[in-house]
Amino acid sequence: MDETDTGYDIHAYLKNWNATTTIKVLYTVKGAVRFHNDTMEFNWQLIGEDIPYEAGLLTGYVILPYGAERKEVKAWTHDQENDTLVIESGELVSLTVDEVPANHAVDIRVTAPLYLFPNAADAYKTGEDAYLQILQEENDPDQNPDYTAGEARKDQMIRIAAPVVLIGGAALILIVSRLRRKKKA
Repeated sequence: MDETDTGYDIHAYLKNWNATTTIKVLYTVKGAVRFHNDTMEFNWQLIGEDIPYEAGLLTGYVILPYGAERKEVKAWTHDQENDTLVIESGELVSLTVDEVPANHAVDIRVTAPLYLFPNAADAYKTGEDAYLQILQEENDPDQNPDYTAGEARKDQMIRIAAPVVLIGGAALILIVSRLRRKKKA
């Protein structure tokens, strides 16, 4: 590990390039949190574009102070394939990305309520209301703080299920009407 002007560089050397190796790095991200008048925003680049090797599996966690409800926390990632972003609870957001290509950045953005940070929020506020702007930047489907990933999945299931139910209902009506005609005949 080498100290640089911006932090530390970690170098890992492997003897067998055909083996799978798990590397666990734990660190604190300083300066990634911004407190606005209406929300806390956390932006974290787990890995940057300067990593010349692909990663088979990358997992990152954002741990928030206790006290928020799951629906009060929002999270996004950008330009990822094979990603799973889950708001586990009001305290934990996880991001897992399978097969990260070389030179491909992976980042996460999280918003949480200010009341989780009673001391820091007053001292470091930006003086801006930013929550609705963040939702618009992230193309939140509802631009509503109560809209959760679970509700989004429910909406998607309804969009898929509604035509199936309608087609099934129409088919059932046709079958019943034909059976009635056969009975009358």
